[in-house]
Amino acid sequence: MPLTPIRPLSAALLLAVLWCGAAQAATFVVTHTSDEPLSGAMCTSPGFEPCTLRAAIQAANANPGADAIHFDFSGSPQTIAPASALPAIADPVTIDGYADMAGIPNTLLVGHNAEIRVRIDGASAGLAHGLVFAPGASPSVLRGLAITRFGGHGVRVVGVPNVTIAGNFIGTDGTGADGDETAQLANGQYGVLIGNGAASAMVGGFNPADRNLIVGNANGMAVGLDLNPGATLRGNYIGTDRAGTSRRGTGMGISIDGNQGIGSGIYGNVIGANGWGLYIRNGSSRVALRGNSIGVGADGAANIAGSASGVYITDAGQSLESPSFISVGGTDPGEPNTIANWGLNGIRAQRNNASPYMAMLTFQRNSIYSNGALGIELIDNYASQGTAPGQPAPAAINDGQNPPAIQSAIGDAQGTTVQLSFTGAPGTAQSFEVFANTACDASGWGEGRTFVSDALVNTDASGNYSGSITVPAVPAGTWLTVTSSRSFSGGSPEYATSEFSRCVQVQGGAPVHPGGGNVAAIPTLGHAALALLSALVGLFGLRQRRGA
Repeated sequence: MPLTPIRPLSAALLLAVLWCGAAQAATFVVTHTSDEPLSGAMCTSPGFEPCTLRAAIQAANANPGADAIHFDFSGSPQTIAPASALPAIADPVTIDGYADMAGIPNTLLVGHNAEIRVRIDGASAGLAHGLVFAPGASPSVLRGLAITRFGGHGVRVVGVPNVTIAGNFIGTDGTGADGDETAQLANGQYGVLIGNGAASAMVGGFNPADRNLIVGNANGMAVGLDLNPGATLRGNYIGTDRAGTSRRGTGMGISIDGNQGIGSGIYGNVIGANGWGLYIRNGSSRVALRGNSIGVGADGAANIAGSASGVYITDAGQSLESPSFISVGGTDPGEPNTIANWGLNGIRAQRNNASPYMAMLTFQRNSIYSNGALGIELIDNYASQGTAPGQPAPAAINDGQNPPAIQSAIGDAQGTTVQLSFTGAPGTAQSFEVFANTACDASGWGEGRTFVSDALVNTDASGNYSGSITVPAVPAGTWLTVTSSRSFSGGSPEYATSEFSRCVQVQGGAPVHPGGGNVAAIPTLGHAALALLSALVGLFGLRQRRGA
């Protein structure tokens, strides 16, 4: 049978095919603050009004493909007050309160000058959540809205991957007035909940315009990552005002509950709270905290901490699994966190029951100071171990990793020699991190405000090391403290870190090396840090007091 040649598509048919593909995406423009549902020709063109937010979500759900929802209120601030739960978002959509000049994104590197002119207020919606992203909504984006006073979560992303939440005010309208200054605009549960497999979710982003301002109620939580792998929180202000220098409501900044697998990243956020800064529990693993200010404002000075601990890692007392592979800080520029001003510990790892061990908890190069209790606390309530400063480390937390013991610190203009000893696992590589403080903690152990340098050593067949390490010169009168981190081989290096050692004051004079090996530390403390440290030592004198 001869083959029939295929004729080219006619121009009209080709246009029809292209039109069908293009018609799958639409932009729905909200023009009214009322709450009518979709009916008739609502939202289909500017001539068919009103187009409400409820109707726009319904229209986007019904229209296949990635749609957009914009707002046109002629630039004036407006509040949308739904009387019941809004429809869950079940199809890809970008909801953008900045589009078409409806609002103005943040441009500040420090602070928040965004003008968000569309607020969704749930005071009349009962226990409903604000905006809900449901399965089918991947990928979706939420930008440029204020979401306040819903009885449930402000934004709920459950079981749907690839949702981005950027440049919003959640639990606040950003004004600092009319109840905003006392967190009365916060939502009833989480400000943002990312849960149940919502992989690759992004809250915030790399640019100033992506910064969310998220406030929880006084007894609630600003952000929750619940049974969720691979979510990222980056560059947000959590539990603060828009300047990032005053605390607003927020019983807990970030809750990470049962996250396993790929892991979650908490990067470059400013975190304040009335209670805990971050609460990591119930078998959470592969969580990285890098470059955050936890308890310290965006200006690097303001106290925005609460009465509990900055970072709290626990099994929660009921789980059959314990947190592991939790990394706080790092060795690359920008990775260490600042953790200060908390009523209890800077970092607290606590085991409460006979669950598996809490392993691979790594704390590197962080600035930890001015906390009410130990800067780093490893405590096993179940076995009654590590309950007081100087006790041996709990065996069930980081395999009983102990800090070194400093015998002396003697320095001159060329450097400071720290004589110390250590007992740990036999034949293992250990990283000693040396920190400087203007004063010793009242307990005599830590804290560690300024990272000076680190040194790599190896224990002998009995698990011992004794010798000295040489670090960059620090002013006489400075207090030094050291942590140890055991290095585990295989794949990416993993570490298990101790508490801070007992602190010792630097004495002037020629360095001495009373036996053992001498290890030259990796120089890291720059001239600016040395000058600042010298000024602080001069300011505070040599008196032992709290505040280091």
